Amino acid sequence: SQLPVMHAGQSIGMITERGVLAKLGTGINIDKGKVEDVMEDACPTIPENTPLQIITQMLDYNSAVLVKKKGKITGIITKSDLLKTLLKAR
Repeated sequence: SQLPVMHAGQSIGMITERGVLAKLGTGINIDKGKVEDVMEDACPTIPENTPLQIITQMLDYNSAVLVKKKGKITGIITKSDLLKTLLKAR
């Protein structure tokens, strides 16, 4: 439900399901629009060894966090991913 918008290897924004649906309600023609028409602010980026507790706190304020390894984005963690991890641990 989230997709990072990348430019030159860096995250410059996010496209979210919620954001696209909200734009549809405003009459914007998404089929002929540009990414920037529906793009939201970029999600925070964290190193791959960030503790789960910190990620949990970040997801209280962000829809996702991007994971970076050796300067490159290697993954995305969403609230759904966090719930799956917590449920497996039980």
